[in-house]
Formats: sequence, structure tokens, C-alpha cells
Amino acid sequence: MSEQQHRPAQLVWTESGRQSRESQMDTETAVNLRYYLAEDFADAKSWDELISRLQEKGLHLRFDENRLVLVNDQTSVHLCTCSYLGYGFAKLAGILGKPHVHADSNKLVSSDFSG
Repeated sequence: MSEQQHRPAQLVWTESGRQSRESQMDTETAVNLRYYLAEDFADAKSWDELISRLQEKGLHLRFDENRLVLVNDQTSVHLCTCSYLGYGFAKLAGILGKPHVHADSNKLVSSDFSG
């Protein structure tokens, strides 16, 4: 499968930013996104594994105003907080430990990040 096949389709959540609200997604889209990512969040044994799983789907994690948000790689749109999907930072940190965060971008990176 090509990398393009792993990219999310152009939906409402790929075109508008979160702004000051928790999410721009309607309930149905949020449920679908949570279902789409459930195994990735639930089964990840480390931050590196979670980052890799999300990267395969064209997504990454970043801190925004002290909240962990899910970002679409293709559009750079902040989709929602991880808490909105049921996986808040405190819960994830309790399971996965302390993440590696790139200082300039606030993006979570793998432990072998060298850039």
C-alpha cells in the first residue's frame, strides 16, 4: 500500500481547525475517528509505538496550550485533543511514561529522533 492510501480522506475534520473549541467535529465523525484509532491508542506499549502507528495513518501528536492534540500531517489541522477521544495525556503518560517532545514544535517524537 502506498503512503497516500493511509492518508485520511478529505472530511470536515481535515479542513477546519479546532480553534478555541474542543473539536470542530460532529459527534458521528468523532466516534468514527475514535474507532479508527482505538487499537492504536489501546495497544501501544510505548510512545514510540503510538507515534509510529499514528504516523502510518498520516497523523501526529503535538502539545497545544498544554493539551495533547491530534494533528493531520497533510493539512496541519489540529483535529481534537486526545482527551476528546478518551485518551488524555495523564492517562497516556501513566501507561506509556514520559514522552519525548521536540522543543521548537511541541511535536511528540520518537526516542531516536535526531533532528
